[in-house]
Amino acid sequence: YLKSEIDIIARLENLIIIIEVKARSNNNILNPEEAVGKKKIKMILLGANHFLENYKEDLEVRFDIVSIIMHKDKRPEIIHLENAFSSIDIT
Repeated sequence: YLKSEIDIIARLENLIIIIEVKARSNNNILNPEEAVGKKKIKMILLGANHFLENYKEDLEVRFDIVSIIMHKDKRPEIIHLENAFSSIDIT
């Protein structure tokens, strides 16, 4: 929606989960999840609101981040951060 981009939308029982996926190499200064700032959160919320307006069920919503760090040996380190942010985080 507009310039909003949502990586994954999933449903788990009575819950819609909006997931932002961030990946970095292990020599990066920031962890991947630290790259999700207020501007990115606003864009995700905008896209999520558009999706939910068109979704026919009224369900709880959770915002997660999946953080992927690629190590030099090509082994990924994957961290799933549940409830990583909410609409309150952008104020």
